Amino acid sequence: MFYFLFLLLIGGTLTVLALQNLNVLVHITFFMWTTPDLPLGLWLVAAFLLGALLLYIISLFSAWSDRREARRLRARVAELEQHAASPQPVSQGPITPAPMPGMSPAMPAAMSAMPSAAPSAPAMPGMAPSMRGMAQGQATGARFL
Repeated sequence: MFYFLFLLLIGGTLTVLALQNLNVLVHITFFMWTTPDLPLGLWLVAAFLLGALLLYIISLFSAWSDRREARRLRARVAELEQHAASPQPVSQGPITPAPMPGMSPAMPAAMSAMPSAAPSAPAMPGMAPSMRGMAQGQATGARFL
């Protein structure tokens, strides 16, 4: 409804502008080419209609491009869904821990080989021996707020 009222307002304004300028004759010169004398209102209506036509043509090209992009993306989604539905092989190799930031890759192996203060603490790569007791809930003397 809003678009209809907007179009009606624009069309009415253009009509009033064209009717009030029918008495003024204008010719347009483009380089060496000169048009015959025509009313200014006719030139205004022609310019408005030419602009609307160009906007429509540009929007058609944009819609065509969007439709091609949507078709390409639908094909890609179908390809990815087919890939996700196929069974993936599970690797049975050993899991190697990733080094923590700021540590060299050899450091976790060296730390896990160190004797721990709490023998029943799980050996976690990269965890300092003083932290293993904290992992089990033992008090270490440090207070946390």
